[in-house]
Amino acid sequence: MDRIWRNPRHRENFLHNQFTFIALVRDGSEIWMRDFFELRRLEMVDYNHLFRAEVLLGATSGEHSPELHLLSGEDPNFFSRLINTTTAIERMGIATIIKRIEGGIEEVNQDQQTTWYSEDDFDRQAGESQFAEQQPLGEQSYLQFIVTSNALSVELLERAVLEPQIEHKVGFNSKIGMGGGFVVTSTSIQGTVVLIWDGNIQVDINVFAYESEVVEKFVKGFTNYLQNSGAHIEIMSNDQMPRGIGRVVNLRKDLKN
Repeated sequence: MDRIWRNPRHRENFLHNQFTFIALVRDGSEIWMRDFFELRRLEMVDYNHLFRAEVLLGATSGEHSPELHLLSGEDPNFFSRLINTTTAIERMGIATIIKRIEGGIEEVNQDQQTTWYSEDDFDRQAGESQFAEQQPLGEQSYLQFIVTSNALSVELLERAVLEPQIEHKVGFNSKIGMGGGFVVTSTSIQGTVVLIWDGNIQVDINVFAYESEVVEKFVKGFTNYLQNSGAHIEIMSNDQMPRGIGRVVNLRKDLKN
């Protein structure tokens, strides 16, 4: 199959203008399908709207969890189709998590004329004025984690939230919800923390603090405590947002640098 696909003439004959390949990887012995799709993506990187997606199926994440792998080309509606696919699977009672999406690049016309611009070619007065007027007063981070081994518990997550803040007086509250998940909130003189656990493998944390170092210290202390307790988690995303006045768009640490 690999030799057939590597032949450009065969790709032209076998592939339509728009194509989608789907593979179900049931266990570790079939992981070659993921590698096969990735090799094909790299070979066809100049296709427009080329994407490869990995979707975790089921309630657990690990080396032997079933996964759905997709390779799609020339489809400008790929993302909406992917969401429709995962939604349909979840209606059948199977949880889904989109683990990774890799894209291609749009083909570039090598003959087109190129014009290079410098910063002096643009009016920078409005941007420089806004940059000078902004006053960042704090930092908010929204983090998403996924459990990679061993189960979590309400008590373990409560201790993991409190451990990085042990030096300060903390207001603490937690509430167990439906499905075994729960919400925990904490407030201190340094900021606030809101943690949401779905009772399964996903943990979301919303952290606000007046200093960037406080957020970094909390995230490091939280993950280290869980790892030292035998529960391993992997960070999936970390969105950092400044909070302040004057149409703030930069973190305080960025302005210091």
